[in-house]
Amino acid sequence: MDSGASKHITGYKEILLDFRKNNFSVQVELGNEASYEIKGTGSVKFQLKCGSMLHLEEVLYVPGLKKNLISVAVLESKGYRVLFMEGKAFLWAKDEDLSSALVIGIQEGGLYKLPTQSMHALVHDSVNPSELWHRRFGHLHFKALPELQKMVNGIPSIDSDYNSVSKGCMLGKNLKKAFPHSIRKTKEILELIHFDICGPMSSPSLSVIITPKK
Repeated sequence: MDSGASKHITGYKEILLDFRKNNFSVQVELGNEASYEIKGTGSVKFQLKCGSMLHLEEVLYVPGLKKNLISVAVLESKGYRVLFMEGKAFLWAKDEDLSSALVIGIQEGGLYKLPTQSMHALVHDSVNPSELWHRRFGHLHFKALPELQKMVNGIPSIDSDYNSVSKGCMLGKNLKKAFPHSIRKTKEILELIHFDICGPMSSPSLSVIITPKK
């Protein structure tokens, strides 16, 4: 969040829901005196940790900008009140009281950052359907994906000519060098144990959540 910014700004075109390409005569100037061109506008939806959605309109797309900036001045001009207190930023409508306020900023390193569920939640799903179902079906060959529509209900139309290199498939087919032979000989049961450790996983799932039964 930025109390000095006059507009909402992002450098990530992929998070804009309805991008409109425009060439502006003015440029965005930052505190380090660097200037960036404005290439378009759009709107963004953020999912806060509390579950509420924050919808921002007229967000400027500025290529090269590494951070998303939310303008406090724009929020106030849209009829909202903003309060900074005890390391948090609160937002609520002017015709409501403070009890309805949402926490839209948490102070970290002298800055107020938006408390979202994850960065994945800020981006609308732009994964190609062929790539998405390739992953969901255990990295099934792309040419075989269209045949699934004949056997499974609910699968969307998949391009039969889609061809790409799956990063997961390439990593899975890599060969690892053999471990050197050990000169140690065990004499007792469980004196030497070989096992693999996996997790926790840092990558978010592709909109599919599986939880074990209690």
